[in-house]
Amino acid sequence: MTKHFQQLKVLAILAASMMLAACDTAAQYGLTPPPPAPSKYKINFQLPANWKVASSEQDSDGYSRFYRPEDTLHAAVATESIFLNYGVGNTKPLSTSMQEIVQGFRPTGCHIDSKLLSEQKNSMIFRVNLSQCQTGRSADQIYKIFNTQDGHYELSYSANRAIVSAAEAKKMEQVVRSAQIVQQ
Repeated sequence: MTKHFQQLKVLAILAASMMLAACDTAAQYGLTPPPPAPSKYKINFQLPANWKVASSEQDSDGYSRFYRPEDTLHAAVATESIFLNYGVGNTKPLSTSMQEIVQGFRPTGCHIDSKLLSEQKNSMIFRVNLSQCQTGRSADQIYKIFNTQDGHYELSYSANRAIVSAAEAKKMEQVVRSAQIVQQ
């Protein structure tokens, strides 16, 4: 029995070594895992023509995209941005998602003010204002979150209130407020 156990141990070590080598090889050649199953829904929203995708990521947990005005795509700090996120299988209550987002700003050292603007069965709109930040920058943000059978969809707009005009911020806030979730 000890000989059999030793053989199993050797096989386990070989299998682990092969898995590590496969991971190293995959990383070396830029191979990525297959994309997740496509989402069943999408958020319809209307961006102004001068807004472009600044970055995009996708993995087995969903996808995210950042949009910025074209003239600020390569700026070190965004003055305003739109964030689109899809979380596969995330079915947390909307209020929990709001609390997590607000609490996520605590390490920034900013004064945080949040307000629920509207809530329906499967969607929520809320605002988060960050002021008196240690960085000297403030931000106004508006979020619209949708819960569906396949996950959680979020659209948010963020603006540095010292730079972005009130008229521009109001226009972009309407982009978020009017967003709709639709089946693909």
